[in-house]
Amino acid sequence: MPFRRAVPDLDATKRINVGDNVFIGMGACILPGVTIGSNSIVGAYSVVTKDVEDGTVFGGNPACVLKLTSEYLENAKLEPLLVGHLK
Repeated sequence: MPFRRAVPDLDATKRINVGDNVFIGMGACILPGVTIGSNSIVGAYSVVTKDVEDGTVFGGNPACVLKLTSEYLENAKLEPLLVGHLK
């Protein structure tokens, strides 16, 4: 930030709010001021430019709603990997 020396406590960004029970994939870029809703999933390497609603799967560049987390769960139940017993 070019102004840091002149104004050391300048905040030139905004808070990112993350709800409860959220998964954020590796390399995701979440822009300042965005809120990630509870029970949501953000896909790896997504660029999140707007708020993520509760209970949604968000992904892409720019990220958008891909499906509801309830739909994601139902699809996952149809083809389980059965690795829950691994330590």
